[in-house]
Amino acid sequence: MEQLNEQTTTSKRKKVDNKITLTNLTIERDKVLSQDISFYKAEVGIDWPERGGEHYRFLTYLTNKVNGALIIDAGTHQGLSCLALSQNPNNTIYTYDILPKDIPFISDKSNVIVKTMDINAEQDGTILSCPVILLDVDPHDGLQERAFTDKLASIGYTGFLICDDIHLNTNMRQWWDSIEYPKYDITSIGHMHGTGIVCYNTTLTII
Repeated sequence: MEQLNEQTTTSKRKKVDNKITLTNLTIERDKVLSQDISFYKAEVGIDWPERGGEHYRFLTYLTNKVNGALIIDAGTHQGLSCLALSQNPNNTIYTYDILPKDIPFISDKSNVIVKTMDINAEQDGTILSCPVILLDVDPHDGLQERAFTDKLASIGYTGFLICDDIHLNTNMRQWWDSIEYPKYDITSIGHMHGTGIVCYNTTLTII
């Protein structure tokens, strides 16, 4: 894993120069819930991600729905979502946090790049090249989230935005309700505080 700041973001870029377009996505609930995520026990020494009410099975399922893609993890935090997304070695994960992160269990992942920067400051071209984006940024006040969804709309993004904690508080609920693009609440197979998917010029089917 390389740790990059916003001035040095090109060292692995050749791996993801070819944009992967994903305009149709089918999510199979049974397959999401049956995902094997025992890698948390093996690699991190914890098993609580396997309990109900977490979104790690969904993220593991999702990364295996695409190949050769650049996926954004906006909000590194403890690195657990990034670890799930990194399970498909054919995808490259850009994980963002405004605080420097050195997380041992993702440091050996050749397909993970850590960026110490605000996702809202990322170049438009990088965001446009990502068919899947996970948005999970503190402090979950609805303001950072709104800034990012406004940015996606303004640059003509095409892809799927996965939103965490959409029911966490009033501000998050108001932000989620304000989104005018097609959106789906998949909390039943995601996180207990709310998981949603926003479709930007894309089609989602849930079976």
